[in-house]
Amino acid sequence: MQLTGLFWPSFSSNPWKEAAYQPSELEQFISRIQEVVNIRTAHKQLLRLSTPEEQSDLDADKVFKPFLDVNIFSCDDVTKDLLKARKEFEYLLQPAEERVASKLKKQLMSLIYEFTRYSELINRKVFKNNLLAERQFLLNSLSEYVAKIQSQSNLETSKIVTRQETSDTIKEILFIRQLEGKANEVVFVLDKLLNDLEGFQSIKDFIQGVVNDLKSQHGELFNGWSSDVITAINSNKLSLKETDPVIEFSKDKLMKVNYPSRLITLISEVRQLKAMGYQLPPIIEETSDHAKKFMKFARLLEQAYRKLPQYHRRSYDPIAKTNDAIQRFGALKIGAGIGGGFLGRRKARGKNNNLLTSYHIEIIDKIQDLENVSLIKDFSRWSETIKNIKNVIANVENKGFKNPQSWKREIDVKLCPILEAEYTKNLKSLHLTLEEIRVDLVYRNSPLNFSPDRLILDQMYEQQLKKYLNIPKNFKGVSDNSEQIYEKIIERNEAVLENVSKQKKELFEQLDAVIKHWQSWLQFEPLDEKKLTSWEHWDLHFRASKTFGQEIAKLPRFLFLSDDDLLEIIGQSSKEQVIQSHLKKLFAGVYSVQLDATSANIVAMCSLQGEVVKLENAVTIQRPVEEWLGELVKEMQRTLKELLVICQKENQADPLKFPSQILCLSDNISFTQKCEQAISSMTLPALLAKYK
Repeated sequence: MQLTGLFWPSFSSNPWKEAAYQPSELEQFISRIQEVVNIRTAHKQLLRLSTPEEQSDLDADKVFKPFLDVNIFSCDDVTKDLLKARKEFEYLLQPAEERVASKLKKQLMSLIYEFTRYSELINRKVFKNNLLAERQFLLNSLSEYVAKIQSQSNLETSKIVTRQETSDTIKEILFIRQLEGKANEVVFVLDKLLNDLEGFQSIKDFIQGVVNDLKSQHGELFNGWSSDVITAINSNKLSLKETDPVIEFSKDKLMKVNYPSRLITLISEVRQLKAMGYQLPPIIEETSDHAKKFMKFARLLEQAYRKLPQYHRRSYDPIAKTNDAIQRFGALKIGAGIGGGFLGRRKARGKNNNLLTSYHIEIIDKIQDLENVSLIKDFSRWSETIKNIKNVIANVENKGFKNPQSWKREIDVKLCPILEAEYTKNLKSLHLTLEEIRVDLVYRNSPLNFSPDRLILDQMYEQQLKKYLNIPKNFKGVSDNSEQIYEKIIERNEAVLENVSKQKKELFEQLDAVIKHWQSWLQFEPLDEKKLTSWEHWDLHFRASKTFGQEIAKLPRFLFLSDDDLLEIIGQSSKEQVIQSHLKKLFAGVYSVQLDATSANIVAMCSLQGEVVKLENAVTIQRPVEEWLGELVKEMQRTLKELLVICQKENQADPLKFPSQILCLSDNISFTQKCEQAISSMTLPALLAKYK
């Protein structure tokens, strides 16, 4: 079947075009063996889920006795003896199945994995009936699971992780094949456990479509990869010339191995694709086999020069320049000793490269840990990290690697963007994040003023500001002339720094506004001397203030109005103009109220859009404001509650009969009820599809 189903259809010169050949006798035999395996598996799983006392009903000699006289190798027809044996076996297992099904139901609600683990049991009639709701839930869950698989098939190749270094196309093929395998497992579970459920066929068609799309996708990727590789081979971009020198040296005495690194990845890719069953074009296989003969020897040379850079490109692609700096510690020495004893000393050189790599990775990790570390609140952590990096570099120098200035400079180059990102992020809200300065507003027989005064405040704020703004200028990196790298941060952000001055100006303008606000209260000082000349005057006005305070306290708590508005309402609560002018502030959604002909009773409330809602009971306003205002609140709530109840009972979205807020609230209630019913009956995907 693999020949006619997988290998021969991919054979380019003479592909197999018919369906995969499947011998009927072999299929019957496989079916009979599978039946035996299913029966044995079901019995084994029943034993696993039964207590020692319950296992006595599942004794093998007892439950398998009906099959003693059956010839399982007779696969032509289902004999009467086999039918009878099946029936007796089912009868013997039924008590244990019903007992275990009640146990398994509790597990299946929380672990979908259990469906496949106990697939042979669940496929039996008793289990299918007892686990109907759970199997329906699984069917819906598998549909969502495959939908996620379908979305993952469009994942960017940069986010696909593989153990081996390979091209993006091969990564994607491997990833798509893995997704296809997962989807095929779902198809297996569907056909075996869920084929009797409602909605099975539509979900299976969807999943089968996803499987076909995945097959087509990785097939197109393979064809594209083959075409690219053949083009590279024909153009000599991907070939090994045995007549060329094995090793060359550049002008700066760095070694170059004339073995294309792409050939190494090609060998790996060819091996992976052949393992997956792809039929490769002969020219690709020949190139791979030829390159494989010399790969072992090339690697011995390549490890001295290529291993370290490859490692970094695989782990830290952005630090490619730094690799050269690290490499110079050992590579120059390798070039000097490349004579007859080079291969003998290869392991020692490789050990040095690995040591340098481990130190460099440690430094890069420390630098990356500084991301999102505040320069204001946690500057000490920055200083400590720089100190630790210098200690690592000192350890490298102590091990005999001298003159690491180029490496140090590259470390500063990698640290600079992280410092700049944190520096500029704080500039946008620097006036809000600097350390707080406590300021008191003081009045002592003189105009209002701040303590400390405005001049000292300006100096204190300017001191904090300069301390932060000069961080790049004063920042000490790891190289000798690191200031030249970090000072450029200020030059690149001059436009943002101008905004800091504006923020300072706005901040002090806010302080001036505070003085201006409280300055009006000082007007009471001359008023006291002119109007309050005796103790009776003071007593009278204190009593009046206390009375107004008590009236305000009686108003409903949620009426958030200014003191002036509250005083106006209390003093003129019976005037319609006063009531109408303040209603929009009192109640959200209410623009005005309607009064009756006598202007003594509120009979309806109106919205800004012109909707009118009549109150169940009129509210009389010819009484203390705190009384009728409280009653108005209750009457509004009562009226809206009655309208909502009627709207729910009639189940009619009639905008001429009900206000829009009631219609929206009623619709939300109905939607919530439908969601709760769908969740309890496990039909949420169907509801979602309906609303989509």
